[in-house]
Amino acid sequence: MRTFLGIVKPLAFPILALALALLPVFLPKLAHAATAGNDDFVQARPLDGSCALPGYPPDAAAAGRTLRLRLDFTVGADGRVKRAAIGQPSGMPAYDRAALDALERCLHVPAQLDGRPVEVSMSREIVHAPRVHTPHPSKAADDR
Repeated sequence: MRTFLGIVKPLAFPILALALALLPVFLPKLAHAATAGNDDFVQARPLDGSCALPGYPPDAAAAGRTLRLRLDFTVGADGRVKRAAIGQPSGMPAYDRAALDALERCLHVPAQLDGRPVEVSMSREIVHAPRVHTPHPSKAADDR
C-alpha cells in the first residue's frame, strides 16, 4: 500500500480534513502564544504636582558634594506607593529619609496591562550636583 507523508494513503485525506477543521480552534491560541510578552503595557507615572521630593541639602551644596540616591518602590493598582525602600543611599541619612517619606506621599497614574491597572515595581534615581557658575558667552566677551 502506498503512503503519503508516512500515512497510509486512504487515511491521509480524512486526517488532513480533520486538521483543517480544527484549525480555527487552535489558531487563536497559537497566535496568542506567538505574541506572549507583547501585551499592551503602560508604565506608571507620577501625578503632576504630587511628588515634591526634597531639594539639594545646603550642607552638601556648601561642601560641593554630589548626592546620588536610588529609591526602590512598588506602585499599586490604585496608584499609591507601597513598599518603598532606599536602594542606594546618598550618604546623608537625613536626606535619604526625607526623600523616602516624600516618595511615600506621591500619587501615580497606575501602570496598565491590557487596559487594566496593575501593580508594578519601579526605581527612581535622584542626583543633586553642585552648580558650577559659568558665565554666558556674551558676558565673557563683554569682560574682555
